Amino acid sequence: MAIRFATLLLLATAIAVPANCPRTSIGYKPLDTPTFPNYQGVDLGLYPGSNKQPASHEKAGRAQAALVLPRDAAGKPNDATGKIVLLSLGTSNASTEFAAFQKLAGHDADRNPKVVLVDGAQDDWHANRIVAEEPAYLNGVEERIKGARVTDEQVQAAWVELADSNPSLPFPADAKLLKRETLEIIRIAKSRFPNLRLVYLSSRIYAGYSMTRLDAEPFAYQGGFAVRWLVEGQIDGVPDLDYSAGKIPWMAWGPYLWADGTTPRSDGLTWACADFQDDGISPSESGQLKVARLLLDFFKNDTTTRPWFVKP
Repeated sequence: MAIRFATLLLLATAIAVPANCPRTSIGYKPLDTPTFPNYQGVDLGLYPGSNKQPASHEKAGRAQAALVLPRDAAGKPNDATGKIVLLSLGTSNASTEFAAFQKLAGHDADRNPKVVLVDGAQDDWHANRIVAEEPAYLNGVEERIKGARVTDEQVQAAWVELADSNPSLPFPADAKLLKRETLEIIRIAKSRFPNLRLVYLSSRIYAGYSMTRLDAEPFAYQGGFAVRWLVEGQIDGVPDLDYSAGKIPWMAWGPYLWADGTTPRSDGLTWACADFQDDGISPSESGQLKVARLLLDFFKNDTTTRPWFVKP
């Protein structure tokens, strides 16, 4: 018995865990909290006063979704051999999460076989770096697209998850900066991918276990406001965000990923220390799978994605 206990103790101490594993909560309310409290004077809610997008914006999204069709390499509709590319954009977290989604969706019998999932997110490419070094980032995206044997003209939808590296500005300046960077990245994407019509945005997962300042709390949480304000601006008709002009895609929330550590969200989502790698920032296999399941559920059921993501 003593030998067995000693063996278990050795195994336990050999497994590295983040130093902040005890930080199972930071006490913030998720943006999708049904009671709509506020954070530093800013009301919560994924959309203004609601967690559901306005009917008019949803209707506009469905109209754009109707134009998402299998296209040939030149971008012309071709139902026989055409493809629909769903592209991810972001940094390492987005990349590993989307890779897990690719695997999960690849085994889903309901997925439209004409949909090709391409992971354009890349390690160490935070929002501020993408904006500063746009050509280098796009070169990496192009390599992924060519590797999937599709073209820029077949990219019609994107999932975007962004964060800044080592943020330091106080709220709301940090979120407003990330909002501007996110908009610039979406503009860049639209200029590169002419048939990009739909963009779904997610803010990052819980970062309370982080051992560094890379993109830890409260910045991971506050990044949700960058998404909220960007989408809200398009809903409110801000001229620079007008998708009808063809210079920017229609935008909406994808799955909202943040939850306050082990405190269950209204839908039960939690983030345990085991859902992260040793840095407390990057999702582990279980964390990646959580995001993958949220992504699959979203793309199979949202009214603006189901028409093209699910098999006819």
